[in-house]
Amino acid sequence: MNMKNKLTIYRYTLLSLNEVEDLVRKLQKDSQEYLFVQISAHSQNILLIESLSNSLKKLFPSLEISFLNSQNTIETDIVLYTMDTEFSKDEIIYYLQEDGLKTQNDLKTCKTDLINKYFSDQLTGFPNLYQLRRDVQDHDNKTYICMTIEPLANLSSKFF
Repeated sequence: MNMKNKLTIYRYTLLSLNEVEDLVRKLQKDSQEYLFVQISAHSQNILLIESLSNSLKKLFPSLEISFLNSQNTIETDIVLYTMDTEFSKDEIIYYLQEDGLKTQNDLKTCKTDLINKYFSDQLTGFPNLYQLRRDVQDHDNKTYICMTIEPLANLSSKFF
């Protein structure tokens, strides 16, 4: 199943019971026929949770709601999953897991690219001074000799 074209995710945060009515109106406007709601809240926010849950069930009788306990005592997070076709929670989890793995791989690639750029000369691709410092720190028992070849320095200053 190609969930990427069908699944829409909305994220909301409530700070008080007064915001429930506005959120329910917004959900009514945003939602499609099939939906699943995940509510993350601290147990002390029971009035807000009950009010939101009851309002949503009146509006969407076939709605599935999942409750997660949160350590955040101030904010209540709501995630609404909607689709134009019927779906299961397992399909949502599978899609989110696949999407999360792709994002994680993209982040690893970006990190590797940034590290490579930091430790190499952008023009030549050769290791730079930062890489030399890193190598010196990594190898305590090594001796390094650095030389400046004056004629070469003069030539490079003429052409660059």
